[in-house]
Amino acid sequence: MNETPFGFMDTSYKAAGGIEGIAKLVEQFYLYMDSEPYASSLRAMHSEDLTIAKERLTWFISGWLGGPKLYHENIGNINIPNFHRQFPVTEVEANAWHECMTKAINDQPYTEEFKAYLIKQFRFPVDMVVKASNINNN
Repeated sequence: MNETPFGFMDTSYKAAGGIEGIAKLVEQFYLYMDSEPYASSLRAMHSEDLTIAKERLTWFISGWLGGPKLYHENIGNINIPNFHRQFPVTEVEANAWHECMTKAINDQPYTEEFKAYLIKQFRFPVDMVVKASNINNN
């Protein structure tokens, strides 16, 4: 069992393998988003070239997991729900996003404890995006 709880300082960042591990996670996530039929409407919300999306998601996750605040350093502050209000994100896209991320997490060499933690933690921002989108698009 993990002696220091995930979510404390940089424990989650380290458990994810630092920036290299996060980049691998993000790469696998986008491979699933590109290939899974259930993610087609989610994929359609992205540009054809995913280079910038990959970079920014990697930067965001780095800071979110307690590592370097790369998104803030390179782009500035982000409010995930507000940023995503421009897209009509429904439960379908949110669940597809979470399923692709869950598969990507399960492909990583993380401990089972950390995998379960991440899968649960990623649900919160996904649900917040749906709520924000519903406010803007209703």
